Amino acid sequence: MNRGCPIEQIVARGVTVGAYPGATLVVVQDGRVVVDIAVGTIDGTHRVTPETLYDLASITKPIATAAVISQLVRSGDILLSQTVGEILGSDAGRLKSRTVHQLLTHTSGLLPHIPCYDFGLGLDAAIDAIVRSDSEPAGTIYRYSCLGYIVLAKIITVISGQTLDVAARERCWNPLGLESLTFKPKGLVAPTRSLEGPEGSPVELIGIVHDGNARGIAAGTAGDVSGNAGCFGTARDVAAFGSAVLSGEWLGKPLSKRWLDGQSQPAGHSLALFAGLNPLVPKGEIFGDDAVGHSGYTGTALLLVPKTDTVIALCSNAVYADKDAFLLHRRRIMNVIAGQVRCV
Repeated sequence: MNRGCPIEQIVARGVTVGAYPGATLVVVQDGRVVVDIAVGTIDGTHRVTPETLYDLASITKPIATAAVISQLVRSGDILLSQTVGEILGSDAGRLKSRTVHQLLTHTSGLLPHIPCYDFGLGLDAAIDAIVRSDSEPAGTIYRYSCLGYIVLAKIITVISGQTLDVAARERCWNPLGLESLTFKPKGLVAPTRSLEGPEGSPVELIGIVHDGNARGIAAGTAGDVSGNAGCFGTARDVAAFGSAVLSGEWLGKPLSKRWLDGQSQPAGHSLALFAGLNPLVPKGEIFGDDAVGHSGYTGTALLLVPKTDTVIALCSNAVYADKDAFLLHRRRIMNVIAGQVRCV
């Protein structure tokens, strides 16, 4: 990549306009890294490097939770059509008839969020709160919900006998060589600021998950991790994960296609990613409706564009600056990349 290219300039401008203190961006095209940028600082002082670890927030959903579920489907250990009741038994509560597929695609009818930590700490306490919470009938509405992915973390433990972090490392990240991905980061970690969680007051965090429910789950005596957030990593490894999905070599072509095409009724999601006309797809204004991806509340994004064989991974700690400014600037970044595809 040529230094001073339009992509680097627009990422650097994000620091100037207050979208984030710094960021890393990796673009892969035709299986080749064509952009690898690190700009700014993590906190106004320490420079960002390509090895800087960011709280990936909800990118945890595809990169850990859905990834493990997909491997369990491939191994025959779980079916997408299995119900929560068939897996969790009497612990399934009101969710006994909801399927794994509905949880993955946000069509289970669950609320977007409840403060699980208000009902106790640890994964089991969170599950108990979720299965007792209000919900709509499954399959009647697409509603993005962190709660469904918390339930999936419990399902993974019951089916595999491993906590999500162990299962993701052994079944997904190690085979793909993604060494930076972790639920327990060490090294240069970008800080975040959280306004909600079990502490009951705003907190500044370094190497501790930003999401309040994920912090409440990790604070339990069992040391569990959540399926909705908690993974840290570099933009390089997020991009490498996206490339593995896009190539079809990791999951196999049929299952990869279900990650890349809409799979939900009502529409809005592939098996693991925002898809189609879903406004949550972090694609900017130029990439077409074939683009699929996921974003993270902290200021992260993963985008896969099959028609141009492009993968984009953007990592920042925008909640340490101005998250609203980040959402606006992210569209600008994606537009500039779209304008440079096949040019970089």
